Amino acid sequence: MHSRHALSFVLLLAMALLLPACGSDSTAPPAVDRLRVTGVAANNPARTQLLVDFNVAVDATSAGNAANYAVADQNSAATIAVNTATVVGPANTSVQLDLASALLDGSVYDVEVTGVTTAEGGAIDDRNNTFAVGGSYSIIDTWAGTGANAASPDGTVLLNAEFAIPMDVSFAPNGTPYIIDWNNHRILEVRNDRVYSIIGTGTLGNAPEGPALDAGLNHPTNIAFDPQGRLIMSAWHNSKIMRYDPTTLELTRICGLEGISVNGNRCYGGDNGPGIEACLDLPSAAAFDSDGYLYIADQKNTRIRRLSPVNGEITDTNSTGDLSEIITVVGTGEDGYNGDGVGTDVRLHAPGGQAAAPVSKLVVNGDYVYFADSQNHLVRRYSMTTNMVETVAGGGAGLNPQTNTPLQGWTGDGGPATDATLFFPADVAFDSAGNLYIADTNNSSVRKVDTAGIITTFAGQGRANPDISDTEVLDGGLPTRAWLRQPYGVAVDGDDNVYITDTYNNRIRIIRK
Repeated sequence: MHSRHALSFVLLLAMALLLPACGSDSTAPPAVDRLRVTGVAANNPARTQLLVDFNVAVDATSAGNAANYAVADQNSAATIAVNTATVVGPANTSVQLDLASALLDGSVYDVEVTGVTTAEGGAIDDRNNTFAVGGSYSIIDTWAGTGANAASPDGTVLLNAEFAIPMDVSFAPNGTPYIIDWNNHRILEVRNDRVYSIIGTGTLGNAPEGPALDAGLNHPTNIAFDPQGRLIMSAWHNSKIMRYDPTTLELTRICGLEGISVNGNRCYGGDNGPGIEACLDLPSAAAFDSDGYLYIADQKNTRIRRLSPVNGEITDTNSTGDLSEIITVVGTGEDGYNGDGVGTDVRLHAPGGQAAAPVSKLVVNGDYVYFADSQNHLVRRYSMTTNMVETVAGGGAGLNPQTNTPLQGWTGDGGPATDATLFFPADVAFDSAGNLYIADTNNSSVRKVDTAGIITTFAGQGRANPDISDTEVLDGGLPTRAWLRQPYGVAVDGDDNVYITDTYNNRIRIIRK
């Protein structure tokens, strides 16, 4: 859907072992912890460049000492000549190498750096660094947003767009992206790399039925698409699920009470009756299964509810007078944790009230509904065939003795996801291969659970930088070196590119396959 960077390739795998130091200085300086490769022009061999970005402390007295570099292709054992002599400067210096020939996409190379000394004569950096050219998921960029907390007019290009605490991005069946501009109370459609409002006036309202651009909203949180391709919006603070018809450009209520207040009618009720007579409390997300059933994360009610289709679609009524029926499939309505088991016997834990965070989002994958049990710091799944709930990520540190709920943390990378810890996960998504991505919100990271159940950190440093600046966002580098700030959304497009809603940086980031 989105073109890959044709001229930008990045380090996948960095750093071999530091060779022993020599000279009188027996204390090794800080090791290089990042090697970033950018600007490799494979279509322009005469001007191929390799940008090597070192995080290494260099004494002022040694700054300017010459270094020797060699670039070797592991596939052919050939050495690519370096045309330009280079020097090492102060800490965090970027060293640019002009190469005599192009680096090949898909090849693996070694960069050897030698000859840099401290004032005492000890080696500062004498190591072989390995990188791959053109590797999947090896670079993070900003896809949309300047970082400013504001509202952009229609027609603003993505990179110049301004959002107010964006919450998520979703993709229609035809690939069109939609952005939930949460604190601007609107839904944006992306056309020709520009943003356009399609739902919401930008001011608070009670999400009435009728023309979508005339409807005031109160913090929409999630978008899904029904089997007919129509947009389904979780009007979170309005406690309603609304349908947007792209033909009529109008909103229709399909679940939740009408309400006359901008804060909606928040309560629990209506099971075994029609969805439009059911009462929700902060519905944070909704998703359809292949049979047309709609699953709703009823956040404050700590339940997952299911709305049945009538003649193939969710509707308030049809020609025979039938009504779509809602039931609870997960949750007792009591906050807390009591382990896995039968869906309606399992307790969930999520924040509620006017100042609650919009979390507990869900996604359907095959015969399962995967959901973030946010305040239990877990990701769990509900089986449509057995009605059982089981944990798929988090909980590895055991239970808090005071609350008897799972402990939070940022641990477990490289091992089973159920041995790991999460911290207030908000959202989940899948790629086409079946890998699970988790917006590990309060860890300011995105975690990945592969099809073997092994968890790794996919993006972010596991902590937020509270004073982040444009230069510290670290676009163009490794995803695990980037700063994120409480990402509340993660999504995957039809090309398996991963989008991270970097919520409190007011950006949407992309990691291309």
